[in-house]
Amino acid sequence: MKQNASIESEFLDLDPENKIAFIRMKYEKPSDIFRENTVTKIPFIDESFFGEIFHAFDLTPKHYKVDLEILFSDLEEYNEQELEEIFRKNVLMESAVKKRQKKDQNSLALLLCGIGLVFILVSIGLEYVPFANETLKSIIAYILDIMATVPFWGAMEIYLISNNEERKYLTGKLLQFHKISFRKAPGNS
Repeated sequence: MKQNASIESEFLDLDPENKIAFIRMKYEKPSDIFRENTVTKIPFIDESFFGEIFHAFDLTPKHYKVDLEILFSDLEEYNEQELEEIFRKNVLMESAVKKRQKKDQNSLALLLCGIGLVFILVSIGLEYVPFANETLKSIIAYILDIMATVPFWGAMEIYLISNNEERKYLTGKLLQFHKISFRKAPGNS
């Protein structure tokens, strides 16, 4: 355990007393992390930038908050407040997209439950249909049972595992944020 703390402090600026990890990421200019938005003037933040942030969070010791500072050699036409506002709006947009994806996943889970229910009803109805060959009837009933079970398992995987894992991951990352700031790198005029 001591070895882990030692290696983490070699890579990160840690404040053990306040449980804050100070992470600074440097880029040449804001357009290095933006994708052009041809519809409005608010640029999209590139997904690779979010990936880099989450990777930095993964490197941070457990129970530490992250004080993230993004430095640019050249701010281009932006000021620090505009960059923070662009980031805030992009996080809100990302949240809206995730909610829509979750709603689509939940709709798929309901559809799978409906399909499973149809197969269960067909299986129950099969009991009342006379068959000359009882073996064939048993085989069909067995296949229908499997066809009913598989969609239910898929739905449960979406409801219980996927949604829960994603919610825990995103909530954990948001709770790790202490603050974020965008600044011009010192020594650059």
